[in-house]
Amino acid sequence: MKTLWYPLLKKITSIVAGKTLTKKGLASGIAKIVPVVGGVTSGSITMIRMEMSAKKLNSELLRGFEQNYSERDYEKDIKIIEAEII
Repeated sequence: MKTLWYPLLKKITSIVAGKTLTKKGLASGIAKIVPVVGGVTSGSITMIRMEMSAKKLNSELLRGFEQNYSERDYEKDIKIIEAEII
């Protein structure tokens, strides 16, 4: 069963590549393209969500430090860190 787009794709392929398009060739081409498209889509969604989460985390951390973290607490933490390093 040929779909509506198959004859159009077959004609374009014969003009551009000078080859005839078969169902087997089309299937193997699609089989190679699908993982690439899936990877790009998944990576894009992950990047967008991670960026949103990172911005939210950054703003929450800054807000927490501004409200609850004094200079005295900072100096105390620095002393603890320096003692652990040395």
